[in-house]
Amino acid sequence: MDNDSLLPASRKKPPPGKAIVVALLGLHGIFLIIIGLIAFFGGFVGVYDVSNGHTTPGAMVAVLGAALAWIFLLGGIISLLCAQGLLTWQRWALWLTIGLEITNLIVGFCALKLRPESGPSSRANMTARFRLLVLGFV
Repeated sequence: MDNDSLLPASRKKPPPGKAIVVALLGLHGIFLIIIGLIAFFGGFVGVYDVSNGHTTPGAMVAVLGAALAWIFLLGGIISLLCAQGLLTWQRWALWLTIGLEITNLIVGFCALKLRPESGPSSRANMTARFRLLVLGFV
């Protein structure tokens, strides 16, 4: 008699492929959280500079980094929740993971389109694309 059929769904051993996907998704979440925390605390330097009247481009980028750090933190938390849900055979985790990965593909495609190009007008193109990206988040 197969004992796996008598165990609850949360106690079954995941297949090797599923374990690899869960591990990669968990690692993705951990790295996003680390990057988000670094950007968030690095943004405090920019906030401190701006509040003391030193509105330099570097300080403004640091403030923007602190604001965008929340996106990394949220993505990392969702990724870790998806990994935990997939590991315990939750149905919601499958659909949340599919949605998360589709979002990651769209963001990755946009990042490829925004990459800098070589040539004299590359800086103007990059600045215009960055403004469009920021306006897309607002």
